[in-house]
Amino acid sequence: MSHFNKNKKNQDIFCTNKKKSEFMSDSIILYIDDTIEDMSLADFEYSMIKGYQDMAELNLELSRDGIEKLLSDINEYEIWLCGE
Repeated sequence: MSHFNKNKKNQDIFCTNKKKSEFMSDSIILYIDDTIEDMSLADFEYSMIKGYQDMAELNLELSRDGIEKLLSDINEYEIWLCGE
């Protein structure tokens, strides 16, 4: 395959993926708009508050896991340094 054909193929793939992502983005926006229109303001507010609370729990759990791993790595390194 020549260099030109290879670049053309990559460009075609890029354009196809771009079209797909634009389509998905448009679909998501339409879905969100339809969902919001069907909700009352109180339901929407409750759903947003619940979503933020759920994400807060997930973020806290992920940060704890990250700190535990970091501290474990530091502990291993210090043990290695001391030669124990």
